[in-house]
This record gives sequence, C-alpha cells and structure tokens, in this order.
Amino acid sequence: MKGIRIASVSFLVLTFVISPVSFSGIALVSRGVSVEEITGYEEWNQSRAVDKNVVVKPGATLVIGKGVEINFTQPWIGIQVKQSPHQGNCQRADDAEE
Repeated sequence: MKGIRIASVSFLVLTFVISPVSFSGIALVSRGVSVEEITGYEEWNQSRAVDKNVVVKPGATLVIGKGVEINFTQPWIGIQVKQSPHQGNCQRADDAEE
C-alpha cells in the first residue's frame, strides 16, 4: 500500500512538472482579471497604467515608443506575446533601430 501511495504521488509530481500548464493563467482566471487582446498593429506612444493583461496575438504588433513608461496596477498583470512557430524573435524598438 505504501509503495502504491509513493508511486501515485511521484506520478502526480512528475505530471505537473512536465505538463505545459500555465499557473499564471490559472491565477488570472481565479482573480477574474480581464484581458486586452491585440490582433493587429498598435502603437503606445504615451505612458500608461495597465490594469489588465495584454495578449499580443500571433501576427500582431505592439510598438512601445522610446521613453514610454508602462505601469502595471497589480503584480500579476503583464504583457504576453503569443508567437506562432513560424514567427521570428521579439525585439524592443530600441534594438531594432541599431
């Protein structure tokens, strides 16, 4: 019986370690945080407070201007960039100018 319990616990731990579960996504759902999706081209040229998660969908572009400050109202809010397997790397605007 003890061996079965150890094997079961080990299996559960291993499953959670290698599974592609986003715990940040679970936390967002549990907190009821809304999401702003960017599906096209968008520029942020003024500083702003972000009060919900921002998801940049595959094929979309979010340009944050030089010197623009982004302040998140809660520590669990952020910007997620969803890339398709065929897209290149993300770049900061400052990096692209060099």
